[in-house]
Amino acid sequence: MMRRFVRAVVRHATATPSEGQTLRLDPHAEPGTPGQVSAPGIRPGAPITILSWRLSHDGQTLSHWATVVMLDGENRVVGVGESAGT
Repeated sequence: MMRRFVRAVVRHATATPSEGQTLRLDPHAEPGTPGQVSAPGIRPGAPITILSWRLSHDGQTLSHWATVVMLDGENRVVGVGESAGT
């Protein structure tokens, strides 16, 4: 049986203004300017969390740890860690 797990989380991102679409709501992300995080329908300044999912077989789930990336108010990485049971 396949199960869905969080593969990675980006926490405390702040939406920034953009002229185009930088982060698409599908399995792909497009490069943007460093510190730029935007998505359709999100107002600049709004706090957002970005999730990445993966599918795993039952036998692969015991060792699953999600990567957690913490950002500051300027969308700079301030910490990277792991979280069990996500």
